[in-house]
Amino acid sequence: MKVVAVMSQKGGAGKTTLAIHLGVMAHLDGKKVGIIDLDSQSTASSWGDDRGGNAPEVVATFASRLPVFLKGAREAGTELVVLDVAPRAEADHRMAAEQADLILIPCRPSIFDFRALQVTHQLAAVTLAKPTFVVFNAVAPRGDLQLLPARRALEDAGMKTAPDLIHQRVIFSTSANTGRTAMEIEPDGKGAREVQQLYTWACNWVGLFTGKRVDNLTSRQMGASK
Repeated sequence: MKVVAVMSQKGGAGKTTLAIHLGVMAHLDGKKVGIIDLDSQSTASSWGDDRGGNAPEVVATFASRLPVFLKGAREAGTELVVLDVAPRAEADHRMAAEQADLILIPCRPSIFDFRALQVTHQLAAVTLAKPTFVVFNAVAPRGDLQLLPARRALEDAGMKTAPDLIHQRVIFSTSANTGRTAMEIEPDGKGAREVQQLYTWACNWVGLFTGKRVDNLTSRQMGASK
């Protein structure tokens, strides 16, 4: 079983949206997946309730109980667990990071988010020596080139960045409001393709193979984008 933690010290970075989309992408890939909500705001849990029992399962707990929940998930044959970690909670971040195989730090393209990265990165990548990557999130359409200096600056500071971007798209918020995701509403859309690309990269990093469902999704999307 692999564990991917999505965390950021700064609120509003888009961690819950990223976590639930990665979880659903894994489910569409045919994997047994669970999402663990460690945020007291329970946004992911509320989204899970709105799904009416449809997979993936979302459970809420305290970070101190995380090892117990992960043990149960492992015994149940779960292949991937996605952690949605509360912001501004260093103790929770440490406990989640200790259990993670990969840590993703969503970051909106603003100077305030860049500054907030340092605490999370120091804990996850430096103190605990965990594979940690910044994921540029909510990037403005056609704003990719503007991120080049930011990407270089972060990498010069010793931070690794994921190769795939998540752009700011209405479908991410509108789908989440109804307990769904971009892939379920617009499977051939650009938002779905971006999530798929990030998911495939993350799976490759932790050693999970993606299945035919993702390959087929990729083929449909690439054809639609031409």
